[in-house]
Amino acid sequence: MISKKEQILKAFEDLDIYSLALLLNENQTYQDVTKEIFLRNLKELFVWIIGHEAIITDFKRYSGVCSKCNEGLGGFSFINSEKVCYGSFI
Repeated sequence: MISKKEQILKAFEDLDIYSLALLLNENQTYQDVTKEIFLRNLKELFVWIIGHEAIITDFKRYSGVCSKCNEGLGGFSFINSEKVCYGSFI
């Protein structure tokens, strides 16, 4: 059985806004905004990526630790096959 966290990370890799809408908690904030606003902004990003990355859509997650504003906290960056980062989340 795949954990919910793993399902969420997979949905980010797949640019799957519909799965994220089902998986994310209703009464939780994400990046300091409501789920609704977070998903709306994320959908715009996913649509932009899909429109501009017609060939390069192979996104993978890389774990790491923040060394800037949230120093020491763990998170993930989502990077395409050309090594361009399209988002990092703590």
